[in-house]
Amino acid sequence: MADIFCKKDALQLLQNRFILIIGDSNTRALYNDLIYLLHENDVTSPAVFRKHSNKNVKVKEVDKVVKQNDVRNATRNLQEIREYWGANGVRVRFCFVTRVMGQQMLWQLNEMERGDIPCPDIILLNSCVWDITRWGAMMEDTYKQQLVQVFTRLRQLVHPDTLVMWATTLPVAENLVRGGLLIKQLDFIQKNIRFMALEANLFVSELCKLFCFDIVDLHYHMRFQLSR
Repeated sequence: MADIFCKKDALQLLQNRFILIIGDSNTRALYNDLIYLLHENDVTSPAVFRKHSNKNVKVKEVDKVVKQNDVRNATRNLQEIREYWGANGVRVRFCFVTRVMGQQMLWQLNEMERGDIPCPDIILLNSCVWDITRWGAMMEDTYKQQLVQVFTRLRQLVHPDTLVMWATTLPVAENLVRGGLLIKQLDFIQKNIRFMALEANLFVSELCKLFCFDIVDLHYHMRFQLSR
């Protein structure tokens, strides 16, 4: 049984905290849910998830777009940074990435290094499926190298008491991958993604131990939900 949190619980736990969430559309969904909880005392409705984030009727009333390019033409170079300021001094920022050490991630890390944004109290990260499907033939080796680079940079930038968490990649159903991720030319890779994701999760879990970062094992908790 999962713990159930209400709006007042979340506001109390996250009082005067800055939470930075970085990842793909699944990670964006976590950001949306957190915003709905903090503002509406609810979770995001399925109807909202069927739309792109910049069309979320309720969310866009309370969060703002910091940076965004043309979604229709962006593909793997999509840029999207959103931010929410709530009650009790809670601040939540989301940065969309399609590569663990791509331009989007570098821009966010450089902002932290320059002091344009404060060092977050909590950082939640994920990047995997885009990395291993859309960035070339040596994508898996490059992904591992870039994970080490990001973790090293984060360890240098964040305060010792910053909570850094990596969310493992969700299980991928064999024939249910859809949306903007897999283009027609990559249909052949669809059956392999679930195994590649497992390998990636194993690698990053060992890396987190070395860097003393935490793991949120979404893959484990959702492994029996492939039908969804």
